[in-house]
Amino acid sequence: ALRHIYLLNPAANKVEVRGITAISSADDVRGQFVATFSLGTGNTPVGVAADAIRGLVYVVVNNAGSYSLWAIEDTTSVRQCDYVNKGNGNGE
Repeated sequence: ALRHIYLLNPAANKVEVRGITAISSADDVRGQFVATFSLGTGNTPVGVAADAIRGLVYVVVNNAGSYSLWAIEDTTSVRQCDYVNKGNGNGE
């Protein structure tokens, strides 16, 4: 799952994966299309993080104020791995 670029598309409820093919500068990173993960109706991706030790990429998904954590294990599968109750945005 690592060594790829993950682009969140909140409007389409998807995560797009690209392989890094060219880096001409820090502002110009290009990648070849690898895959798209559809998160389903109402599941809006709002954040992404990588875990280099486990080799996973995590996506925070919002569904009407309820948040869940999804794991991308490789470039072909994504799974929901945790659910977080709705809060006030301040950790409460």
